[in-house]
Amino acid sequence: MNRPMLFNDYKKIRSCDIKSLSEQDIAQFLVLDCFDAFPSKTLKPEDVKEEYTLSLDLLLKKYNKYKIFTKFFDMFLSKPFFLKKKRKKFLFQNSNFSNLILETKNIYDVSIITQGLKDRFFAIKNLLGYVQVDDLDQLVYDYLVKNDIRYLYKLLDRIEEKLKKVSPDYIVLRDDGSAIGRAITLVARKLGIITLSIQRGIYDQYLPLFNDLAVDYVLVLGDYFKDLFLQQDARKIEDIYILGYPLDKVQKDKVKNNLNKYALCYLAQDWERYNKNLLSNKSESVDGILKICNKLGIEFIYRPHPWEDRKLMLERLSDIYITPPKEKLLETFEKYDIFVSFSSTALIEAFLNSKVSLQLTNYPINADNFEELGVCNKTFKTINELEVYLEKISKSSNLEQFKTNFNNNYIETRYNPGERFLDIIKEIDIIEKNKNNEEKNCNSPS
Repeated sequence: MNRPMLFNDYKKIRSCDIKSLSEQDIAQFLVLDCFDAFPSKTLKPEDVKEEYTLSLDLLLKKYNKYKIFTKFFDMFLSKPFFLKKKRKKFLFQNSNFSNLILETKNIYDVSIITQGLKDRFFAIKNLLGYVQVDDLDQLVYDYLVKNDIRYLYKLLDRIEEKLKKVSPDYIVLRDDGSAIGRAITLVARKLGIITLSIQRGIYDQYLPLFNDLAVDYVLVLGDYFKDLFLQQDARKIEDIYILGYPLDKVQKDKVKNNLNKYALCYLAQDWERYNKNLLSNKSESVDGILKICNKLGIEFIYRPHPWEDRKLMLERLSDIYITPPKEKLLETFEKYDIFVSFSSTALIEAFLNSKVSLQLTNYPINADNFEELGVCNKTFKTINELEVYLEKISKSSNLEQFKTNFNNNYIETRYNPGERFLDIIKEIDIIEKNKNNEEKNCNSPS
């Protein structure tokens, strides 16, 4: 195939027997499509592949350190606690959407797919069975390093073994763009298991979609993303549901008065992982904003991206204060007043939490204008433009005048996420039941 996959490619692969797929189709669907989705000068496929391989290597090294301690739990506690035979069975990929998992647990039987210690602790704490997939990263890594398709076929076989032990009715993924996520969707289709994915980050109109394409149904953040899938001919309208913001948020209405001084947090991204030349853009931005803050008496804090090399940034920017490694994003929102970033989802989430959110688009990458979309306060092309606005903020007695309404067409925030999720499941239940009845009628003798 050697090109980004289109809707018809996904439709073909989802409807095929795995045995009928060519080796190239298997490789493209599971792994290569992620790299080929970035055919640009800024983000080269070979650089994305290299970083993906390095990330897997890091995950495997972490797993090898703690697997001896989790072996006991994985052996005795990883059996799914599906106790009520008449209830539908749900298998969630990791614990990221914990509120949805616990809400679903009230009505259905629930287990989770774990990858790391955090997921295991969550499962044990909430009496959830789990299926661990940490060991499967080795098969993906071996394929990338050795270019041997047998590792991908082994990946599919191992996932089939795991899913047969659980036998869920639904699998809810947070990511069907990764090799393991896509392998799960392929095996689930073979076993007759319905798959859904929950949009976990924002998608940009300037980049091709490659997440939320492999599952049966996708639950998106808002109408904007529903339209984006349709415009790129990436999904059919009947496969898309609007879930809205999937996490419980702390929408703060309290306005801070400038009794002492405001604090600004720079929300970093990790574009340099895919193009080392972009590191200079980040360094220049941070250094420039730091100088402005020092000049205006605004406290400056740097929040690294989860995949960022914190040590490297401290070496390059020795004068900055960095948020603690284990500080949660909501804790950061509570501490600081102004947030600046290039195109981070976290910047939009800060705006959701009634914070002053400012977009600085000084990277050589096309990106959506958050101000035009109604999901940040202001968008600036240069640091000089940003400085003028920050000076206005620094002289303000409070931040009330900078508050603006959030665009619910972009991310729907008016739903209760747990209730909305369960309503969507009821709708899908009816659709799937009708599909099964139609198939039975077509197959029955006339």
